[in-house]
Amino acid sequence: PGVIKSLKNPQNKNFFLGIWTSKHHLRVNKLLKKYNLNFKVILTPEKGVKGKPHPDQLKKCLKNFKMSNKDVFYVGDMDPDRIAASKAKINFIYASYGFGKLKKRSKKLIKINKFENVFKAIN
Repeated sequence: PGVIKSLKNPQNKNFFLGIWTSKHHLRVNKLLKKYNLNFKVILTPEKGVKGKPHPDQLKKCLKNFKMSNKDVFYVGDMDPDRIAASKAKINFIYASYGFGKLKKRSKKLIKINKFENVFKAIN
């Protein structure tokens, strides 16, 4: 709840938003079209490139956009998401409202209980 509204909120337009998912690009594009959403980058599985939890896709993206790891936040709801963020050396935000539970939690864990809090957690 609140994801579409938060993403379309003009106050949140200053963020560089992307998607890094294990879902096939056709499925992702269908959802984005349905909700009229645009992202600067969409990382989906591709032949010859290791997917999550390997950081290969994200590292390539960071290099292409000349982004610093410390300025990147990855929102996920499962251990493979946390592991992927850790391997990519980026910040991880745990979406506790999602499908998975984390087996390992650190004291530094940023946790949100609804998506609309993600932008507050980053600032």
